[in-house]
Amino acid sequence: MKHFFTLIIGLMAVLTSQAQTIEIRYQGQSVADGSTITIAAEEDAFGVLSCETNPASNPNNGLMLKLVSGSSADIFSSIEIAENTMNAEAQWCIGGECVPFPKPMGPVNPSLEKNFTLTGEMQVQFDAINIKETGHMKATLIVINGEEAHYVDILFTNGESAGLSHLTSDGNPHTYYSLSGCRTDKPSKGIYITGRRKVIIK
Repeated sequence: MKHFFTLIIGLMAVLTSQAQTIEIRYQGQSVADGSTITIAAEEDAFGVLSCETNPASNPNNGLMLKLVSGSSADIFSSIEIAENTMNAEAQWCIGGECVPFPKPMGPVNPSLEKNFTLTGEMQVQFDAINIKETGHMKATLIVINGEEAHYVDILFTNGESAGLSHLTSDGNPHTYYSLSGCRTDKPSKGIYITGRRKVIIK
């Protein structure tokens, strides 16, 4: 009987440690890790093209970060632009602050990072603005809460098919993030997030 209770307590500990406390949502639906959210460019009243994860017409029905258990969570988040063939500027708004990506973006994958406390639900607004050419912009959003990590790709398109098959890597090494949110280009032993996936380095 003692072994049975030990087994139950051990199982509960495993389940508790894997319980999901946050999720990424888009248009009211939970987004699975590794999914791609595709958004086509739209023209505003002034004829300027842009792609927005949270359009002004309905900002709370776009890309959201939701707390599904607990009263708050300390979040580390990053977004990295892998490709930008449509010659657009970009900005990221999360945790109550909007930050533009550096201009010009250049050949190195630009990224931004942010630490904040999540309570309830929050917009994760990412915009491609002043689009000047036909093409696409691809970025990866990573959200980490302790040992829990989630990641999605965001694909903006302007005059290209949503079924893009020619996306390539620029050959730059991936940036690694520890589960505590520390960024490194040379990881040691441990669990990291890189290139949209969780990896274990032994």
